[in-house]
Amino acid sequence: MCYERFKKNINFLKNKLIKRMFAIISMFIICFGSNVTVFAESNSSDNLLSNKDDLKVFMDNTFQKKMKEEHVPGAVITVVKDGKVIFSKGYGYADLENKVPVTPDKTLVRIASVSKLFTYTAMMQLSEQGKVDLKADVNKYLKGYTLKNKYSNPVTVEELLTHTSGIDDNRIADLSKDKRDLLPMNDFLKKHLPKVVREPGTVINYSSYDAALAGGIVERVSGKPLNNFIEDNIFKPLKMSNSTLNRDMNPKGLECGYNYENDKIVKAELLKGYFNNYAVGGIISTSEDMAKFMIAQLNNGAYRDKRILQESTAIDMHSQHATFDKRLPGMAYGFNEKYVKGYRAIEHPGYSPDNIYSGMTLFPDENLGVFISINQGMNNLPDEIVSEMVAKYFPKKEEAKNKKPYYTSKSNLKDFIGTYRFSENPVSTFHKGDAFPEGEDVTVSLKDGKALTLTGKDVFVGNKYSTTLKEIEPLVFKRADTGEYVIFKKNKAGKIYYLAQQQDSWHGTYEKLNWYELSDVQIGVTLFSLIIFLIVVIFSIGRIIYNTIKKKNGETNPLKKTNFYMTFVISLLNITFFIAALFVLGEPTRYGISVGAKLLLCVPILSLILNLLFLVFIVMDWMKKNSKLQTRLYYFIVDLTGILYMWFLNYWNLFGFKY
Repeated sequence: MCYERFKKNINFLKNKLIKRMFAIISMFIICFGSNVTVFAESNSSDNLLSNKDDLKVFMDNTFQKKMKEEHVPGAVITVVKDGKVIFSKGYGYADLENKVPVTPDKTLVRIASVSKLFTYTAMMQLSEQGKVDLKADVNKYLKGYTLKNKYSNPVTVEELLTHTSGIDDNRIADLSKDKRDLLPMNDFLKKHLPKVVREPGTVINYSSYDAALAGGIVERVSGKPLNNFIEDNIFKPLKMSNSTLNRDMNPKGLECGYNYENDKIVKAELLKGYFNNYAVGGIISTSEDMAKFMIAQLNNGAYRDKRILQESTAIDMHSQHATFDKRLPGMAYGFNEKYVKGYRAIEHPGYSPDNIYSGMTLFPDENLGVFISINQGMNNLPDEIVSEMVAKYFPKKEEAKNKKPYYTSKSNLKDFIGTYRFSENPVSTFHKGDAFPEGEDVTVSLKDGKALTLTGKDVFVGNKYSTTLKEIEPLVFKRADTGEYVIFKKNKAGKIYYLAQQQDSWHGTYEKLNWYELSDVQIGVTLFSLIIFLIVVIFSIGRIIYNTIKKKNGETNPLKKTNFYMTFVISLLNITFFIAALFVLGEPTRYGISVGAKLLLCVPILSLILNLLFLVFIVMDWMKKNSKLQTRLYYFIVDLTGILYMWFLNYWNLFGFKY
């Protein structure tokens, strides 16, 4: 019996016998309530966080402790509830060296990927105006270029909002060194829009180019630059006077980012230049400005006497539209879902290269929102603060009792064994190699032939974990350490291929690797090849120096002489390319592909041509037996290594011009 019904019928409970029966039933519920279902999931959410003094003490103590533990110089938080700011405060320094304090109303923070929510809100505005059909093919709204898609089903606008488009990610040319080189969004996309690499609508895979293409469509349909559209339709109605969708990477007054290295807090390297792909992360704002955006979203589009979305549109935007599995958090339109101590939240984090981490978390049912930004972001401080706040102030939710009988696994656990790679990294350009330093693979192994073990590290802050998995349904497991779901799916061939975890299922899926894709195999091929090439270079240079000192003419046989220099040139080219690629094809390509980078990408092509030509000469040598057997074997091993190395480069998209 719910409380409201009891209240309405209180006048009927005058008979003493009924009163006594009611008292007995009430005592029973109170005594044994822990074993029954809770009827009201939260006490009137109006009472949440009503004690502002207690909230201040909690925040002060928690931030002081965690900032010290995580070596964070500066942080800011704003909490909104029922259309009002109930707590807002800065901690530490925005500029540690000059002792500039963080303040919620003045400190400019880079909200990074939280900016995507503004791009998606702009898209929803056009949708409710009937100017964009979310179910339509994105190519309907593009002019002068189309999205490359090899699959039969088209990419829809909706799939851009749920990160199920299958569009690859790409970090090439998203920045510009010179302001004069900046391009309108659609001109930029015409040159750099990646292709579709996964079947649209199948799995969630976070790609910044979903938001980029959404931004391009907003510009194309509205006829306005994206920053002007957002300024006119979001910033101004919400009176976000300190917010800009800024293409300058270092506007005046922006807080400094920091790293924690070798037990020291050091200033992060400044981002130079301007933002080409600014739809995905270009907003600079303050914590109190972000409060206005949170209030508008929580009020289903309304802020004071203004409205940025119709109520039905906002509700639709906050509802789940994609998920790997019904038991896992998924995607709303632009927002990702998560559960904090049993409470549904929608949020978006933002990490910037200068190590500023911002996060916006909304609890729609509780009409509460939290914005946090820290300027040393290699930690999980914002999520920890929100989690501890919920644990302290929200009514505890009872865990759902599993009414199903005990499940005895009938799966062949060996089918799950393997290494799975997180799908966020690019796969169609040479930035595919980012998967190496990211280290986002997880490994599923079989322990004692009875239980699966999951080993990996958090994709956001890198915390390592290893835990056993217990199967509760076919393909559905729970982690022993957290109790969270880990769910597998099969591919079209019927093989277990996909893995999703509750902690990051909104961000992407893990895909099972073939044996030759494993990091150990790839590293082994690399080391073996480079060692062989290095030995050849050292040996060849030594022999040339020896012949010079001894004034010998060296090899006189033309074929022998050609083979000797072929091994030297091929090996030198391959070593040179590998070393140069580490410096030329990494971070510098964020400003575009330089002439030097293009010339460098010609090296593997030249090396392969020489390898094939060398193979012809080796066959000739074997037929004529000009060289000794050990020399012919030496040449054959070098040539085979060169071809193996080309396979390695091709796998990582370093063979040819894949950018």
